[in-house]
Amino acid sequence: MVESIISTGLAIGCIYALIGITYNVMYSASRVFSFTAGTLGMLGGVLGSLFITMMSNAMNLLRIDGYIQQILLGVIIIAAIFLDRIRSTRA
Repeated sequence: MVESIISTGLAIGCIYALIGITYNVMYSASRVFSFTAGTLGMLGGVLGSLFITMMSNAMNLLRIDGYIQQILLGVIIIAAIFLDRIRSTRA
């Protein structure tokens, strides 16, 4: 029982430490401290994972081989990162 409480406390402490490190890095990079800084990143991550899941399901319905699916999803992810880099350099 005690070991469970200690391990849970350590896990929660590690999570809080990672959150603190993240805020420190964000402040060091931008000199702006905001608790809502990651909101749009979180929304993009959720929408991106939803898109990837929909693509995977569609390819399963089309009976595309699993190996080809992984290649196509990798190409889609690399293209999305490339387009994001192009968009961020223009701004």
